[in-house]
Amino acid sequence: MKTIRFLILLFLASNIVSAENDEASFSKISAILFPETSSWTLVSNMKHADSAFLRNNEAKLRKAYLSSKLINNPGDISCSFIDRVFSADYDFPKYFYIHDIDHDGIEDILYTGMSPCSEGNATVIWFGTPQGFEIRQDYFWYALAIRISEGNNLQISSVAVGCCGETIDDYMCGRIINLRCDGMKRFYHTTELPPLTEQSGKTVESFVSKKELTLRSAPEINDNYIDGFSQYLGKAVFGNILSKYMTGCKGEIIGNIADKNSRKWYFVVINNESKALRTHMPYDVCAGWISSDNISKE
Repeated sequence: MKTIRFLILLFLASNIVSAENDEASFSKISAILFPETSSWTLVSNMKHADSAFLRNNEAKLRKAYLSSKLINNPGDISCSFIDRVFSADYDFPKYFYIHDIDHDGIEDILYTGMSPCSEGNATVIWFGTPQGFEIRQDYFWYALAIRISEGNNLQISSVAVGCCGETIDDYMCGRIINLRCDGMKRFYHTTELPPLTEQSGKTVESFVSKKELTLRSAPEINDNYIDGFSQYLGKAVFGNILSKYMTGCKGEIIGNIADKNSRKWYFVVINNESKALRTHMPYDVCAGWISSDNISKE
């Protein structure tokens, strides 16, 4: 039993992606899953706020936080978010950005990065106003902001990164009222991405499966039963199979590749409506690889 548990933990550790080291991959995946966001401003391209600027405005930022609805966050009872983000012990000022997000001519402050009070990430936006700063969120965003559609109609693409043995990340698109109100799609950590171009995800072809469809994490066939991991999840796990679907499954083709045997593979995003056609679901995700002989293009 100890040996099985060790192998499971080793398998999990090998599949964990670090939010700190893989933001480029997050932005690529997000643009594939939500192609309408690909032209939005990347948070990573925004200007980092320096410590002197933040210290000069610290009192105003604290006041805005303490007068916002976020102060009702249960985590603040045992861990003060606002205290820790201004502490050098928690990488201050690494995760702060400065940018006029709402295009009102006044610079705003964005914190997005590792959460100092919980596993994963956190995002808070302080909007600059003539009277100071204000926070317009109604609840805490436990996610990493990736892209922002600036101006009055503010929209955000983000990711809630799986941690602590989780192998799936939740990619979201939404607004101030709800980070996922415009959609949420799940992605398996180590799924291989197709060769990407500037047009990837923007122009897609629709498909429908003409027989049982197998969604995989890589463009290759691997159906070997994984004993220890199957026991851990409480469901059968086979090689690189993410899920299987009955005939009639629909989705969009994002990219393609040919393997060493000249078999053509498509990287696809399965439509949400096709969830009802799943016959095997070790992972609740929507994107991966399928063999070209499984489908016909619409």
